[in-house]
Amino acid sequence: MASLTLPLLYKAILPAASLSEIVQLPGVSTSASQGACILQTLYDEGDIAEEYEDAHTLFLFTTGPAYLHTQDTAVETPADLAGLRMRHPSEVAGEMLTSMGAHPVGIPAPDIYTSLQRGVIDGLSFPGKP
Repeated sequence: MASLTLPLLYKAILPAASLSEIVQLPGVSTSASQGACILQTLYDEGDIAEEYEDAHTLFLFTTGPAYLHTQDTAVETPADLAGLRMRHPSEVAGEMLTSMGAHPVGIPAPDIYTSLQRGVIDGLSFPGKP
């Protein structure tokens, strides 16, 4: 699961960023540099340029693959996610978590620590190895 930063943070400005989210799908990219290259190529070739027509685009990038981080539960198979409240970074990630039995929770990144501390979420999908 790769993360896509700008369109997700600025949905009001870039509401049609659905095709850009392709880099979040499993197996599409394995690193931030590969994901950024895919996005930039799609933009340069006009495949996703329309999504950014209301913005002055300098370049596109993405973070590396997201990993599952949990507080008290080891996740070794998708079944281990059943019932866990997981913070998701995007709609695509939320749909993937739902398909594995988790309950996706939308929380802004700055609130992750306190949400974990207070038991609002059991874990999260976030770039960086655990």
